[in-house]
Amino acid sequence: MNNDRFKAATEASAFAVLRLKAKVLIQWIAQTSNFKLYELPLVKLSYISFGVTLAALVWVKLSGETWAEYGLKGMSSKIRLLVASLFLLFAVLAFSILAEPSVDTFIIDKFGGSPTQAADRFKDVVGNLSLFLFVLPFIWIFAAFGEEFFYRGFLMTKIARTFGQGRGAWVAAVLIQACLFGLAHSYQGPAGMVGTGLVGIIYGIATLAFGRSLLPAIIVHGVIDTLGFSLLYLGLMETS
Repeated sequence: MNNDRFKAATEASAFAVLRLKAKVLIQWIAQTSNFKLYELPLVKLSYISFGVTLAALVWVKLSGETWAEYGLKGMSSKIRLLVASLFLLFAVLAFSILAEPSVDTFIIDKFGGSPTQAADRFKDVVGNLSLFLFVLPFIWIFAAFGEEFFYRGFLMTKIARTFGQGRGAWVAAVLIQACLFGLAHSYQGPAGMVGTGLVGIIYGIATLAFGRSLLPAIIVHGVIDTLGFSLLYLGLMETS
């Protein structure tokens, strides 16, 4: 492994572990220092994970690279962006409606859990307009932008560089980032992690198909999560 590939592997590993363990680490530091961490309504300590995304953005700049190399770039035209976003939205919705229920049932039968585990975490938003409006900006900043840049931008690029950036390297990068994306959603239970990981594969493939621009994935991620919280607020999503 040459120096560039070793560097990419080290950075990918370090940031992946940091993203997964940042909350635990910060909570431990706060506890040992007798410092009380502030929890935001509903999203709680998600700002810590987003802090890792910000660290990755800074790291890219300090390394003398551009954010465009990691997907923060436009597309050739607004029409192309619109078509790409609609295509990706259709793909994610099709998976969520046609395939995900069967996947959830299979995983829950094998490993346990609840089909409403993900929704239960956020059920305080049901009928609560002020809380619903409060969480909307975080959907777009922490989830849509933060997760897409970190997993489909920074991490996927670093993993592909680790394996040499050939076709097989990008396939591995899509799969590995999706697994890590699923693990990051452990609060959703086994079914939620698997479903989230599969959606991560869709986002990863789409990002490559669209010239590695993250814009369609950011837009669709935000729209999907906004739709989900809207259904939850309206009481149209099942909770326990």
